[in-house]
Amino acid sequence: MALLFVVTLLPACASKKEAPEKTVRLAIAIEADERVNADAQGRPAPIQVQLFELKSRSAFEEADFFSLQSKPRQVLGADLAESTELVLRPTDRKLIKRRVDGQAVAIGVIAGYRDLGRAVWRATYVLPPRQTQGWFGSSSQDLKVQIKVGADTVSIAEVD
Repeated sequence: MALLFVVTLLPACASKKEAPEKTVRLAIAIEADERVNADAQGRPAPIQVQLFELKSRSAFEEADFFSLQSKPRQVLGADLAESTELVLRPTDRKLIKRRVDGQAVAIGVIAGYRDLGRAVWRATYVLPPRQTQGWFGSSSQDLKVQIKVGADTVSIAEVD
């Protein structure tokens, strides 16, 4: 009887099912510089920021600012998983928490600087490969990134 149990259990252990990927929980800390988007007299001003979860980076990296700002769904098409828009005042700090779309490979950000010609208005962060879920342990993978909206440069990087 025990032999019969072992024989029927072995094929189940040998199945080629791939382990499911962990869900990525993303915490995005956004910080606006005290001199963000300053005018010719050095007075800072609020700035519009848009975040994108991207299934591919190519369309995002090739598009111009105004197309991404005004019609992201048309410009990015199937490459866009999710987007969020917010306005930051100088010294503002925001924290956004979300689950990342299962097909997203990168996070993109654009910032509507007053002088786009002199600004670094776009940044991307490539998401790390998703971990597979073992038969024990957590089913999620936590990731923290920081977006700095500087005086004339936006950047995004992973933080510990």
